[in-house]
Amino acid sequence: MNKKALLAAAIAATLVSAPSFASYISTANLTSGNISVTGYNDSDSNIYQVVMKDFVGNITVQVPPPGNYTTTASGSAVLDPSPNPNIPDIVLDSSGVGLFAGLINFFGVTDPDRSVTFVNAGAGLGTMVGSLDGIDFDVDYDGNTSSTVLNFINALLSQFPGTTPVANTNGSGHLHIDGTLYEDGAVLAITETAASWPGIYGMLQQIDAIQVPVIVNNQPVIVNGKPVYVPVFGDTNEVDLNIVRADVTIKAVPEPASLALLGLGLMGLAAARRRRAA
Repeated sequence: MNKKALLAAAIAATLVSAPSFASYISTANLTSGNISVTGYNDSDSNIYQVVMKDFVGNITVQVPPPGNYTTTASGSAVLDPSPNPNIPDIVLDSSGVGLFAGLINFFGVTDPDRSVTFVNAGAGLGTMVGSLDGIDFDVDYDGNTSSTVLNFINALLSQFPGTTPVANTNGSGHLHIDGTLYEDGAVLAITETAASWPGIYGMLQQIDAIQVPVIVNNQPVIVNGKPVYVPVFGDTNEVDLNIVRADVTIKAVPEPASLALLGLGLMGLAAARRRRAA
């Protein structure tokens, strides 16, 4: 077999066999927990904090090598917007929804295949216990959020006054993430540099702008003939969600260009082995 035929065969074999070995799967199976995001509306809006606490369940993460990926999510989850009692639970249920397509590059990750079981050790709600280890890594991305996610966000925003539709989810950026992992959650500090789009912190600002009517005795409060509205999360600088349950799988599948590069790499390894054997 000549070199060109060998190259074509290697790439074709990689593309055909990709579904069996090239997917990177992360899962979250949680029966309770709370996620709070703050800091995205202050003077340093690109630096924000994420606190995950009172987690019970398991999270497994597979970090893919640098490349272009199509990322999808499947499963179900029930989230309770806290602390507003007027908002019904957010119910998510899907057999497979596209999330993101484009370049993803993690670096600084010391354990790319990690499983953590969270246990609420009885220290009380909101009390982080049992420091496990530090978290410190970076992510570069360049691509676009799927139209399905964009339509879902805008459908949600359209129900409330004072919100602006998300128009552009196509762009690039860099995330630096550091913090501490605990037995019942994690505390993270995220620094984001976004290019050509509002960034994750920009989307958080839009979500934070959602307002809902004040309900008393199952009736909206009316002042001067108009309903009274309050921020859905009760604070203009915090998104707060209680996890009622979550059984979610996120899959990152390499796009054809990355698979072709993988095929070239495999062919190079095979050639190197033949040279050593000779």
